[in-house]
Amino acid sequence: MINKGSDDGIRVDNNVIAGKGLVGIVTEVGSSWATVRSIIDDSSSVSAMTVSTSDNCIVNGDLELIDEGKLRFEQLYDQENKVTVGERIVTSNISEKFVEGLFIGYVSEVQVDSNNLTKTGTIVTPVDFLHLKDVFVITVNKQDLVDGTAQVEGNSDSGSSDSTSGDSSQESSDNTDGSAADGQEGADEG
Repeated sequence: MINKGSDDGIRVDNNVIAGKGLVGIVTEVGSSWATVRSIIDDSSSVSAMTVSTSDNCIVNGDLELIDEGKLRFEQLYDQENKVTVGERIVTSNISEKFVEGLFIGYVSEVQVDSNNLTKTGTIVTPVDFLHLKDVFVITVNKQDLVDGTAQVEGNSDSGSSDSTSGDSSQESSDNTDGSAADGQEGADEG
């Protein structure tokens, strides 16, 4: 939960980042609050791609892995075997809700799937989800960019993410419920 809402220009599907990486997406908004589904949530699924090869994959939340600071990726089609440990993973251009190019993390482990066509592995995220306090909300949605109605602005918000939960199963789902501890007020800067 963050302490900014519709009165501050926050809308459902706004992307949320912190420091150096993607935190999640706004799923519900009130006048002075918003709920963010984090990418570590078991119900989170983000279309992503590798920076060096632009190969697509899906990044899924995994609450068991986050204690190690990791996320899981799957369905990476790396035909030329160029993706290795240390590869940068960002949000994909094919994502319906996430703006392209937001940093998710670095590949920390890669395995070839049993089908010998795709790969699965883990990603180290730069975001410390256990001690998250301040976040930045991108108030331009992906659909705004597609429609050509985007305006450059943003809101810096605070929130705590000692615990998060969500009821959505896909990044393309509608509003969901989530919960987290209340946060401190942050500075508005765009």
